[in-house]
Amino acid sequence: MYSIKLRDLLHSEGYQNIAYTSVHSGAIVSDLFRGLTPTMRKLMSSTMMSTEYGARTYTYLALVDTNTITGNYYVNCKTRKYPSEVDKVTLREMV
Repeated sequence: MYSIKLRDLLHSEGYQNIAYTSVHSGAIVSDLFRGLTPTMRKLMSSTMMSTEYGARTYTYLALVDTNTITGNYYVNCKTRKYPSEVDKVTLREMV
């Protein structure tokens, strides 16, 4: 949602050649969960991605031509449709 608002703001200011994307890395097991019990960490890690796996999309986007990615929403290194909430102008104005 923020990237769409940023795009609108930059375009209104005359900036047309700035690349922007949105990325959803997914649910990632990170050090934020280090305070949990070993049982809870194991349970959560069975349903979540490792930090290395979660970083794949960010790495992919850092290496591709920005002319092919700008304005898109990425999940697991693939373009996806933006969530429907992004189209709600009133929510974008709150950002």
